[in-house]
Formats: sequence, structure tokens, C-alpha cells
Amino acid sequence: MRTSRARTGMTLLLVMSALMIASCAAWAVDFSAQMIQTVGDETSEGSFYRGAEKYRWMIQESGSLVSVIVDQAAGTTRVLDHSKDTYITIENESPRSLMNNPFEAFRVLSGTHGRTEAGTETVAGYECIRFDVLEGDTLLLSAWVSQELGMPLKVVVPGPSGRQVELDYVSVEEIGDAYFDTPAHFVDVTDTDTAPALDAAPEVSGTETPEEASKTLAAEHEQTVLKKVAEMGIELKTDEGTVTLREAGTRTLESYFPGWIFYNVTRELKLDRGTSLAPLPFGRIIYNVDDGSVVTLSSPGSDVNLSSELAFIQNAGIKLTTAEEVNAFAPAIPTINPSGSSVEEVLLLGENTWAICTGTSFDGRRGYVMELDDAGNVVSLTYSLEIGAE
Repeated sequence: MRTSRARTGMTLLLVMSALMIASCAAWAVDFSAQMIQTVGDETSEGSFYRGAEKYRWMIQESGSLVSVIVDQAAGTTRVLDHSKDTYITIENESPRSLMNNPFEAFRVLSGTHGRTEAGTETVAGYECIRFDVLEGDTLLLSAWVSQELGMPLKVVVPGPSGRQVELDYVSVEEIGDAYFDTPAHFVDVTDTDTAPALDAAPEVSGTETPEEASKTLAAEHEQTVLKKVAEMGIELKTDEGTVTLREAGTRTLESYFPGWIFYNVTRELKLDRGTSLAPLPFGRIIYNVDDGSVVTLSSPGSDVNLSSELAFIQNAGIKLTTAEEVNAFAPAIPTINPSGSSVEEVLLLGENTWAICTGTSFDGRRGYVMELDDAGNVVSLTYSLEIGAE
């Protein structure tokens, strides 16, 4: 009886680890995604990155982080213990890997038990084929596989102790080799008694190098912002392309607006001869890393009162009491507002009224008109195609 339970437990561990990929010869595209795991009433979120022949996922639970880096070409898995700055390397098809590696577990179970096609469904904006993996008449798991991405986007393991793992907010983008690097100061403990257990979720030590930590945080911020965009009712992936974020910050912005990240937002579709861009309701999104709030802004294009930009500046408590301070702050305005222009000239139009010129038109200068009160607070901000300054 004990042997039967042990075998059943091992099978369930293998099944519950199966998250992502059907057997395929090569990856379809690089992408990043948000990773969501539900076990019982507990839900945890993390990040997932896939490159040419490598992939990495990181999952946080109760403040703890585990990172798994898989090299398909080499056939090896590297597990990083961030609490001890150590790592181990194992074979992809080893029992320890199969119990914890969602890619290899799904591949092996599909090979040993077979899989049955059970219809189609859209997951995270991608058409997926559902595959059921059975042991006799017992359903071990169901996986929704995107042929375009070459992997499952959702896996459900039924039963009282079952779980669901899902990828969402997929961003098709180039994933560089740096995402799969092991920090230089991590120590290989594969052949020692201190090798970390794969099924343990180690604590975060915060000892990664600034560059490594910056890359991880930047990717997590982008996934959060994409989630915000989706919550606005904007589909992240359509026939016209995929919503793409690119940081647009400058030192000027960082000095005046600490804690905010500026992104250019586009919908891009890669074609054989280049990239096609489709319109979105806004071209700039600004994300506050402290409270998670976002501000969306659009390129003016015509005379308009920039109320959202004005509120953003006022909330930051900007004060400009001298001409030098106005000139120093001026380059931030066309960067906050996604006009795609740079400052050519700053002119005083009248008492406390400044023109921030970004170009010329047939009827005069175009750009921004900013009004200050006597204390140096910005009280009005407009965009004009006819500033008319002499």
C-alpha cells in the first residue's frame, strides 16, 4: 500500500510540475510573460522569459524567489538559490528536474502516456489546442498549447490537491543572453552536501549585482504595466500587432520625477520587410514603482490644453522661480508629452508665461506655452501650432 501511494505521489509531482511546452523542434518566437500559479486558495506570480534555446522562470511565494534556467541545447538545468548565492546543475531528464521542470515534465508525460487533442480555446490572446494527458481513464492534466509560441499557456491539474499554472500578458520581444546568465558570484555546489533542494523556495538575499537586479526589476515592471494596459480594455495582441513598451526616460526626467518610469507604447507587427505600427489611444504611459499607479498621455497634434500633463507636473511639486530653472526644466515637457520633438528655444512671452518651442510652422513657432504663478508653480500648460512669439 505504501509503495502504491509513493508511486502515485511521484506521478502527481511530475504532473503538477507540467506547465508549459509540448515537444517541438525549435522555439517559434522569443517572449516574456507573467507567470501565475494557483495551488488551492493560494496564488503566486512570477516572470517567465524564453530565448532561442534557453528559458528561465522566476516565481515568488511569500517573499521568496526561485530561479530555474534551462539550456535545451546542452540538456542541462541550473537552479539558483538566491538565499545562499549558490547553484546546482542537473540533467534536464533527471528525476529531480522532471519533478520541478514544467517543460521537460510535460514532454516526458506526453511521451510515456500520450496525449489527446480536446478542442481549441483562446488563452492570453493566443489560439491554443487543448491536450489531455491520461493514465488509463484518469485525467492527469490538461494543457492549452499555443502553436504560434510553441508551448502551453495554461496547465490544469485536477483533484483536491491540484493546481493551475498560466502564462498571461505575453510580450513578444527579443530576449537577450543576459537573461540566462548566472551571477558571477554564485558558487557551484552541485557535488556538495549543501546543494539546494529543487522543491524548496529559497529566500531572496538581495545580493545580486546592481546590473542583474536592474534587469530583473525592469522586466517585472514591464509585465505590471502591460497588465494595467489590459485592464484598460486594450487587447495586448490583435491581428494588427502586439502592444510593446520601450523605456523613454532621460536624466532630466529622473531628476524631476524620481520613482516614475516613462514608456513609449506602440502596437507592432513584425513583417518580412520591417515593422508595421498600429494606433493606440495613447503613446506614452508613466508608471509609479512605489504605488503602482499609471498615467497615459497622447501626442497633441493640434492646439490642446494638456490637463493630464499639468496634473502630473503639479503632483510632483515642481517649482520654477528663475529663468535658469525654467530652461533646465523645459526639455522634460516634450518628453513627458509624447510629441517626438526636442526643445529648440525657450522664450519669455510675458510675465510668468514661457514658450517652449519645438519647431516652426507657416504661422510661427509651435510648441508648449507654460504659465507660472508668483510662487513658481505651473498653473497652465498648452500645446500650440501658432505660438506667435516674436
